[in-house]
Amino acid sequence: MIGGNASDWLSGVFGGGHTEIIDRIGRPVGASASGNGLKVTADAIIGDSHNACIVYTIEREDGTPFDFKPNEFGYLPLHFQSQWTDLNVLGGSHGSAWFTDNDPGDNKIQFVEVKSADVPLGGRAKAEFHDLCYFNEETGESEPLVEGDWKLRFNVDYEDASVQVPAGQAFTQDGMGFTVTGISLSPVALRVEYEVDSQADWGDAESADGRMPEDMRRQQARYFEDVPLLIHLKDGTVIDQTRAGGGIRPKGGKTYCTKGDVFERIVPVEDVQSLTVGSVEIPVQ
Repeated sequence: MIGGNASDWLSGVFGGGHTEIIDRIGRPVGASASGNGLKVTADAIIGDSHNACIVYTIEREDGTPFDFKPNEFGYLPLHFQSQWTDLNVLGGSHGSAWFTDNDPGDNKIQFVEVKSADVPLGGRAKAEFHDLCYFNEETGESEPLVEGDWKLRFNVDYEDASVQVPAGQAFTQDGMGFTVTGISLSPVALRVEYEVDSQADWGDAESADGRMPEDMRRQQARYFEDVPLLIHLKDGTVIDQTRAGGGIRPKGGKTYCTKGDVFERIVPVEDVQSLTVGSVEIPVQ
C-alpha cells in the first residue's frame, strides 16, 4: 500500500472536482511490477458494485522522458500489444482504456482502464500487460516501444456508494413494451436493467464479410441503442448516457438488457433530481 489519497491519481480522470468523494470511496493501491527498464504501478481504484476505474502509472526507470503528443481528445498514441485486468468477472463486461500524460516531459505516463460488469466486482484483481507499443500515424503501423511482460495483483476494496432507485416503471417505444427492472446509481456510474416484451432475433450473427448484419444492427438499435438514458441534476444540467455500453440477452420470448457506464466526472447522488429511461422520468429521492 502506498501513501497519499486516491484523488492524487483519480482527480485527473474525473475532471478534478469532488476530491472528498473520491477519497472517501476510492483507494490507493501501490502494486507494481518492473521489467526491461519499465515499471508499471496500479496507483488507485474507485468504483461501485458493478463498475471500476483503475489508474496505472507507466514509468521509465532510467529517467528518460516520454515525448508523445496527445491527439485531439487528449490521449497518447500508445497501446499494449495485449492487456487485461481480471476483476473476478464471471459474466459479461465492457469498458475502455487510454493513455494520458499528467506531466508532459517527465518519465511517467498514465494508463486508465474502466470496466463495467454483469455481476458484482470484488476480491483480488489480476492485471497483465504485454509489450508497450506506439502507433505511428504517418505509416499507420504499430511499433514496439518496450517489449516485456508486467503482472500485478491487488485488492478491489473501494467503498460501494451506490443506491438502488425504485424500479418497475413501464413505457412503450417502437411498438414494444419496456419494463425497468433495476436501477443502481453511484457517484461514479449508472446501471439500468430493463426487459422488453418481445425477443430479439439475431439470425445469422455474422455476415459473409465479418461485419454485423444489417437486420441485427437494426434490432440492436431498437432494443438498446435508441433507448434514452438521461441524468437530470438539480441545477438543470442533463447528462446523456444513451450511448452507454451494456448487454442484450434474448430468452423465453423476452429480451433482457443492461445499460450503463462509468461517468466522465463525479456525480454526487444528492445532486441528482431524476433519471429518464426511455420515455419515463424517475425521481431520485
